[in-house]
Amino acid sequence: TLGFDIEANSSQFYRGDENNTSNLKVPGFIITNFSTEYRLNSPFSEGKTTFFLNANNIFDVNYESGGILAENEVSGTGGSGTFVTPGQPASVFSGLTILF
Repeated sequence: TLGFDIEANSSQFYRGDENNTSNLKVPGFIITNFSTEYRLNSPFSEGKTTFFLNANNIFDVNYESGGILAENEVSGTGGSGTFVTPGQPASVFSGLTILF
């Protein structure tokens, strides 16, 4: 089995600016993921062994998944700042599912 999915997220206002007065937004993004699985014939699990492989963000898009507008508590910087949560970089993982 092969699978692809596209995840699209629109821009969003920063948390901490609930009345949207700063008019700052975290940009939207689109990422593409891939998955595959293969069922193995195994005498130990009666054909219920599956190898899987997932690849997320296969084009390694640099994106932020969220943001906050908050006071910067670092000494000497003063004022408010914007902080973003970086999105997951390209990643691949695999494994086996064995049902008894």
